[in-house]
Amino acid sequence: MNDDVALIALLRRLDDGEHLCAPQEYDERGISSMLHRLVSRVEADFATRCPVECHHRNTVEYARVVVPGEATVCGTRIVVSISNFGSLAMVAADNPGAYLGTDEAREEGALDAGDLATVKRALLDT
Repeated sequence: MNDDVALIALLRRLDDGEHLCAPQEYDERGISSMLHRLVSRVEADFATRCPVECHHRNTVEYARVVVPGEATVCGTRIVVSISNFGSLAMVAADNPGAYLGTDEAREEGALDAGDLATVKRALLDT
């Protein structure tokens, strides 16, 4: 199945006018457990401590995991935003919104393809 089609189907399934910040079946323990596994994996893969910024429950962002720039090939930090909506995550170079996406960040030399692949593998494995 096309990734775009799967993403649109997932977003439609999660679109609920009464549960704006988290899905009805929100599992904070499950997301917390996934976050801890992700942090452990990313810290091991990048051989560094990766700070976690936790957010309040009234936002759709559960937490951010930050890979320090000193640990990346290009010297730019990588920010992984974890959503309250289960396995949704966003990977950004420097900060969400600093680039129009990971492709632009790679084109401008701010994000190494290998580092991006490492983060994506960690997300998929957790």
